[in-house]
Amino acid sequence: MQEEGFRELPGLTAAPLPPSPGVGNGGGARGAVDGARKSPTRLMQVIATLLAALTFNYSNQRINNSKHSLLQFLAEIVRRSKSSRGVTVLATYYFHRLYQYRLKSLPLAQVPEFARSSKRMFLCSLILAHKFTQDSTFSMKAWSTITGLPPKDISTMERWALNQLQYRLYVSAEDLDRWTEDVLFMNCRSEPVHLHSGECCKSARDPGDVHSGECSKRARDSDEADPRQDSPWDCVKRLHRCVT
Repeated sequence: MQEEGFRELPGLTAAPLPPSPGVGNGGGARGAVDGARKSPTRLMQVIATLLAALTFNYSNQRINNSKHSLLQFLAEIVRRSKSSRGVTVLATYYFHRLYQYRLKSLPLAQVPEFARSSKRMFLCSLILAHKFTQDSTFSMKAWSTITGLPPKDISTMERWALNQLQYRLYVSAEDLDRWTEDVLFMNCRSEPVHLHSGECCKSARDPGDVHSGECSKRARDSDEADPRQDSPWDCVKRLHRCVT
């Protein structure tokens, strides 16, 4: 599993994220990213900082969990999946729970290689956030087209992440706002990141309730993925190299 960046792909700055519809019944993380936090570039920076800090110990010659490589990856995966600000923040919350409260206690030998990659696990978290918050989403085939990863690999990683999260995907708007302020933005103002925060998820959702959700108007269950033809290079293969 080799990690590569998007060196040949131009325009890798975070595109403006669509307004967040919120998570649950409230405005969710939207209020927490108002003002200066409305900057999509700033949001990508703080997310990359947090992800890099959580996975620093898993980096090696094959897996690059550096903030720089994460910034490039985040910009591309968020753009290609047309993820809203709320979905992106929720995915980061799931990622934090996975590494701060689950994987932290596991011996390295028990952590699958894909779980040592911040990019692959953020992809899993993003898929879960999409499915949990929306009514219809990308099919597995469409996610495979977007990332270049085989559907079987994506499915394996998704099931593993769901199991580690104990299928507890619900988080109230208030708790997500609090986590965004207390962990995401508060701890990413300076480096190294000092992580804290208790369990925010108040209730569990039945595994059967984890349903599909729409994250893009251009890629639905019809398996239509947005090719984003902004380069003569094959963007899907390039994203594959970055995720793998």
